[in-house]
Amino acid sequence: MPFTLSAYETDPEGRPVGRSNNTVLQNYDRHSCAGVISLIDDRFMLTMDGNLFLIHEGDKWILPAKDFCLEYLTEGGTPAVLRAFLCTNAKPPVSFLFWVKTLSVVCLVLTLIVYSTLPYLRNTHGYYVMFYMACQLVYFVLDLIYDLVQDDINNPLCIPFGYFAYFATLTTCCWLNVICFDINWMLRYNNSTNRNTSKSVRTIMYHIYCWGFSSICVSTGYLFQQSQNEKLLELAPTIGKYNCFFNGKFTQ
Repeated sequence: MPFTLSAYETDPEGRPVGRSNNTVLQNYDRHSCAGVISLIDDRFMLTMDGNLFLIHEGDKWILPAKDFCLEYLTEGGTPAVLRAFLCTNAKPPVSFLFWVKTLSVVCLVLTLIVYSTLPYLRNTHGYYVMFYMACQLVYFVLDLIYDLVQDDINNPLCIPFGYFAYFATLTTCCWLNVICFDINWMLRYNNSTNRNTSKSVRTIMYHIYCWGFSSICVSTGYLFQQSQNEKLLELAPTIGKYNCFFNGKFTQ
């Protein structure tokens, strides 16, 4: 298929400033990559000097020619779309979102310390809140690792990492549901005797719901991904296929 991507003139900092009438044929050397090429779905433009200008999570990223390649890609009979593939040794810039997530991790750790040390917060409801924050903390830590380490779908830890992050996401949502449901329960049933006698039973049911539901979803997703049935594969989370995180189909 003909290569039709337009090239752009750049300013002294390497940022595109206008489309050029010239043609740039980017020459890709596979041996310059340290690992497997991973797909980049962000917006990108090819510059006249052969570099790739990429908008990654709102930040501008300029990749030299040795760190990427361009190729037409089609899937499931869909029209071919030009995609950019990135070497695993190319590191994305640290974005503003990374520092926001880092601040969130610090705040979650401090909140967990407060809940675990102050006596009046060490009650049943505080117990549920701590589980929620712990699961959310795990998710944010995994998300930070994902931001710092580029995808390598051939890495044996790729799929376990993705499914563990998927599990952390589900358990976070489940414990948030538990907190909301338990508040509603306490407001509806003001009889302290009934509340106290059912508290331990509710706690057991909450644990079964959070850990059981999340485990079933993760196990089902993994089995679907390993299946040979096309209909089941369409429902699979595709972790480790395009990247090492929970991902859907290509966004056109």
